[in-house]
Amino acid sequence: YAEKGEGELEYNTEDGKTYYVAGIGSVSGDTLFIPEIYNGKPVTKIAMTAFKNNVNLKTVYIPKTITFIGDEAFSGCTSVEYINIPATVTDFDLDSLSEFTSLKVLSLGKDFEAPLNTPSLNTVFLEEGVKKFNFNSMKSLKGVFLPDSVEEIPGDAFSGCTALERVNI
Repeated sequence: YAEKGEGELEYNTEDGKTYYVAGIGSVSGDTLFIPEIYNGKPVTKIAMTAFKNNVNLKTVYIPKTITFIGDEAFSGCTSVEYINIPATVTDFDLDSLSEFTSLKVLSLGKDFEAPLNTPSLNTVFLEEGVKKFNFNSMKSLKGVFLPDSVEEIPGDAFSGCTALERVNI
């Protein structure tokens, strides 16, 4: 469902046991909450192109029941300023974050070793469980919040982060 809007997402099922988000449906508004449960069954996927070119979305909340985000699911969503990618999402290309040209805050539950290509990103929250990261050359990055699960900070992890003001461990 969406805050400040009305309507319902479009859902489909492949096996009758789980649902996936197939599209924006009749949802309006700028804040999208994908539910954990739909019709009494878990929502586990976001389909390819589900929200493609939706320039109204600014905030996206993805539940921990989601394990897959399809290619181009958020392609062209240039107004998104906040999104969370929980650790449960095992199939998602982090390079697709470059589609979020307005992204300011990211909550991420996944290891990454190549710098994120997100020119407007200024704050990152890493979820518990993340052990590897690389913020190298992220010029707009101002703040990073690291979980206890981080065991080592590579020497060049923040190299080129010229706007960095705060790292919380």
